[in-house]
Amino acid sequence: MYGWRRKKMNLGKYCKKFILIACLCCVLVSWNGFNLGQNQNGEGRLEIPGVISRSAPQPRIPIVIEDNTDFLFENGVHDPFVAGTEEDPFIISNWVIDAGGSGRCIEIRNTHLFVEIRDCMLVNANTGILVENASNVGVINCTIADINGTSGSQGMPDTPGTNGGAGTGIHFHNCTNVSLKESNVGPITGGSGGDGGNGSTGSFPGRAGGKGGNATGVLVNDTRGCHVQDTIFTDLHAGEGGLGGDGYDAGPGGDAGNATGILTINSMDVFVLDNLFLLASGGSGGGGGNGYVGPTHPSRGGHGGAGGMGGSSIGIELEMVDQGITSGNTLMNLFSGHGGAGGVGGIGATHMGWTALEGGNGGPGGTGGFTSGIFAKNVNGTVFQDDIMENITGGNGGTGGSGNTGGEGGNSGDGGNGASGGNGGVARGISLHQSSLVDCINQSVGHARAGNGGNGGNGGNGEDSNANNGGSGGAGSIGGIGGSLLGLHIHDSNHVHVDALLLHALSSGNGGNGGDGGLGGHAASGGTGGDGGNGGDGSPGGMVAAMSFNTASNCVFNASSMTGIIAGDGGNGGDGANGGARGAGVVAGDGGNGGNGGDGGDGMSFFTQGTSVSNNFTRNEFYSTVSGGTGGIGGSHGIAGTGGGSPTPVDGIDGMAGNPGEEGGLYLSPSTSTSTISLNLFYILNNTDDGISNNWNDTGAGNYWDDYVGNDFAPHDGIGDTPYDTIGGTSNSVDFLPIVRLPLNADFDGDGLLNGEEYSLGMDGFYSNPCNNDSDGDGVADNHEWGNGTNPWSVDTDGDGLDDLEEATPGADGYQTNGCAQDSDGDGVADNHEWGNGTNPWSVDTDGDGFTDMQEISTCTSPVSIWSHPMPNLRVVNFSVSEIRVGHAYTILFTIKNDGIHAATAVRVEISCQSLGITVFDNSLSPFSLGVDESKTFAISADGIDTSEMLLFMLKVDPLNEINETISNKDGTSKPDHENDNIAYTSVFSVPAGDVGMFALGDAIVVGALLVAVAIVIATLVALLSRKQSNRKTSTAIPRQHDPVKKKKLPGS
Repeated sequence: MYGWRRKKMNLGKYCKKFILIACLCCVLVSWNGFNLGQNQNGEGRLEIPGVISRSAPQPRIPIVIEDNTDFLFENGVHDPFVAGTEEDPFIISNWVIDAGGSGRCIEIRNTHLFVEIRDCMLVNANTGILVENASNVGVINCTIADINGTSGSQGMPDTPGTNGGAGTGIHFHNCTNVSLKESNVGPITGGSGGDGGNGSTGSFPGRAGGKGGNATGVLVNDTRGCHVQDTIFTDLHAGEGGLGGDGYDAGPGGDAGNATGILTINSMDVFVLDNLFLLASGGSGGGGGNGYVGPTHPSRGGHGGAGGMGGSSIGIELEMVDQGITSGNTLMNLFSGHGGAGGVGGIGATHMGWTALEGGNGGPGGTGGFTSGIFAKNVNGTVFQDDIMENITGGNGGTGGSGNTGGEGGNSGDGGNGASGGNGGVARGISLHQSSLVDCINQSVGHARAGNGGNGGNGGNGEDSNANNGGSGGAGSIGGIGGSLLGLHIHDSNHVHVDALLLHALSSGNGGNGGDGGLGGHAASGGTGGDGGNGGDGSPGGMVAAMSFNTASNCVFNASSMTGIIAGDGGNGGDGANGGARGAGVVAGDGGNGGNGGDGGDGMSFFTQGTSVSNNFTRNEFYSTVSGGTGGIGGSHGIAGTGGGSPTPVDGIDGMAGNPGEEGGLYLSPSTSTSTISLNLFYILNNTDDGISNNWNDTGAGNYWDDYVGNDFAPHDGIGDTPYDTIGGTSNSVDFLPIVRLPLNADFDGDGLLNGEEYSLGMDGFYSNPCNNDSDGDGVADNHEWGNGTNPWSVDTDGDGLDDLEEATPGADGYQTNGCAQDSDGDGVADNHEWGNGTNPWSVDTDGDGFTDMQEISTCTSPVSIWSHPMPNLRVVNFSVSEIRVGHAYTILFTIKNDGIHAATAVRVEISCQSLGITVFDNSLSPFSLGVDESKTFAISADGIDTSEMLLFMLKVDPLNEINETISNKDGTSKPDHENDNIAYTSVFSVPAGDVGMFALGDAIVVGALLVAVAIVIATLVALLSRKQSNRKTSTAIPRQHDPVKKKKLPGS
């Protein structure tokens, strides 16, 4: 009619689509199935299969997270929809990240969310992981390897070499609550310093070599709360210093980098627990450059450059740290680097027929690197406990450079002087500086050695003359001092408690040998021969002491053992050189003197120095296995030059041998005062007190002296009748109560312990008085203390407030307890509190009601009554009914809270309309739980209440009284009406409407069912309508066609 044709609507097609959409909506509303989790806020999250977990690590590019918005899939986060809480952290895991030789593998900054980096392999970077300005980041079960600092570049002429870069496994900077656990760190290598450039011309100096880069396993700075635990550190190698450039004068070699397992600076709450450090080595210092030949005449030869310092090697280093703990760590194979060799001086310039100048001096050797198992500076409130340090070695000093030959001329130049050898590297087992309130307990330091001093450089030869006098030989130089070794060193500190240290096999370094003198030059006809150079002195060996302090006060040194202490030998003196031969008619040169040998180092068990006040030395063992070093041999003299002359040339003098080092037990310096020394075992005789008012016995006993010869007749108490007065030193100290030497196999006090057990650290680790069967007078005989493992010198060994006698016998409470443990049954209630509460100190749950004694005591219920224990208390906090539309639909709101002291499970709530006698809500098929102080709010709808009256609703929690609720408040006061707060009433006016209907809002299953029902009804109606329309159109527009039915003809028709 209108020129167009209406398109036919396919109602069947749309009906199918509607049904499909309706069913999909139902599924989304009611199905809580496929991987739909809940975070801590109760919000759902979809976990994607195949992304959450990986069976094998996958390669990817480095990860950079700058703030909270970067926790995304593309940044390596496996589930970006988590809450980022401690229970629900972001996870970065199962990645292999190769940083391509520079930069970092993972960087996390500016976040407080909880993050775990786990099961990753991070390689080929300058730093494995950087965490900066962040909190709550943990690294677990990762491997960080092939971390390398960038090497420095070689300097162009007249420019220095650049420094090598650092290699760092993990760097925590300005963080809170971070950790590294169960991982492997290493190899890590610091970059080498670049070599210094040479002087561009003969008069330009050479330039310095660059410094080597550090190698650090974990670097922590400006951080609070850091745990490093159960991690293996291996193959940490610092970079070497670059070589100094040659020149006039030559450049110094670069200092080497330092290797450190864990370095913590300006931080607090640092915990280093149960780690294994297998190898860390400082780099070697770079060698000094060599001096150029004198560039013009006359000019001296250029001086050689100094060798660089060797790098340090430290297992654990803490600086400016409060509240730290190291415990259970094993630190092995710490080697500091050697000092670099000094450069050789240059030859003096030739000046024919004239006076030439001397050859250049050699450069000094570099000092060997420092090493220490644990190094702490400015730490407070820190505990070092149960750590083992083995095979710690300081670096050797570098060899001094040799002087070179003087210039040739009419009067030839003297040889240059050799330079000193570098000092040997100092070694420490444990080193504390400027610290207080520190406990050092049960530590072991063994097989530690300081570095040897480097040998002094040889003097250069005097040049032979071509016209007149020969040059004198240069002097050989002194060797480097042997490095000192201190097993425990405390400097400028106070209130340090040292207990049960084992210090053994400790050696200081040998002194370096002196360099040989240079030969005197021969004279020409009519000239004088040059004198031979003197040999350099050998240097003293290093000092060794098992324990030492310098300026310490109020410290306690207790129950430690010191054995195998060996000081270094002195170096040998260098040989003097021969004088030069004379020319015709003139005298020959004198021979040089030999250098003196260095003194041997001193060996001491305990050495004090500086102003030290009120320290206590008790129950330590000073053994005789202490050796001073041997003095070095003096150098041989040089022989006078041939040809004689007048005055007659003389041979040199042989050097003197060095003195042997002293050996002793305890040495108190002149500034050590008011300290107490008692109950120690002195098997070494040389003990010295140069201090002021030090007391060598306490009120009960003095010390055991192996050479004491006095008797004990009256009162036969194990104390000598005469004082021990052979303590050396200026203070004339005396032990007035020396412990006598008793027969080891006798039992003088009859307590069942042999004398040998009592006055030595026996099987129980305690001394006791061999002449008093109850050393501490607590009523428990020493043999019973031995059997119980309690301290025979303490009335209350475990410090729990119960005397050892009360614990060892069925005392006032009828129980025997463990006198060595404050909590015998380990339930968290100390034995003295169990005693006060009447509970069984050997039972976690005295009354057997299923709740531990600790739970009941902390919640003010009775731990000795089965009827009193922590219970929930359910309370209706809010209950209201409000009309939401005419037709009488009502919203019912209510809140239930558990303010008891135990969780409630299977909580039921029943709501009834009292006016109509009907139940409008009952969750008996879906009860819920409430934790302590937890509350839950519900909203339900009641629809179609057909009445016209005031409606009274009643809510009751736990309607069948199935939950055993508490009868007391949290503070223990009575709650007699505990059931009354389970019931609540409210009322609302209603106008007539339809039938009563009810469903609980939020019930996904019911909503889903209703949607399905509505969808089916609508779909059915649409389908019927579609069919009806179809039938109508067929009957009016297109006549129905009937297929003719062919009938069979009857027979005969």
